[in-house]
Amino acid sequence: HPNAIATSNYAVDLVNRASKSAGGPEVLVASMDKPTMESAAIMQSHPLVRLLVCTGGPGVVRAVLSSGKKAIGAGAGNPPVIVDDTADIKKAGKDIIDG
Repeated sequence: HPNAIATSNYAVDLVNRASKSAGGPEVLVASMDKPTMESAAIMQSHPLVRLLVCTGGPGVVRAVLSSGKKAIGAGAGNPPVIVDDTADIKKAGKDIIDG
């Protein structure tokens, strides 16, 4: 979301540094400095983009979820959360609700 660019980019940087330090890809997650509807459409159709994560208004979320790619979308104020198979599910659920 345009109002969360600095925070989003900081989180992306943290994820990429953690990935690299664990021997994973140097760029695991990417974001845009100046997101627009046009740039979002380009990302949604780019063949190298495998997963889209989006929060925002109904139009943006609908576009991402109907892009044909794996997608995680949530309306404004409902941030998406990824819990992988290594997680303590009960703790993750509590942390998500508490957060």
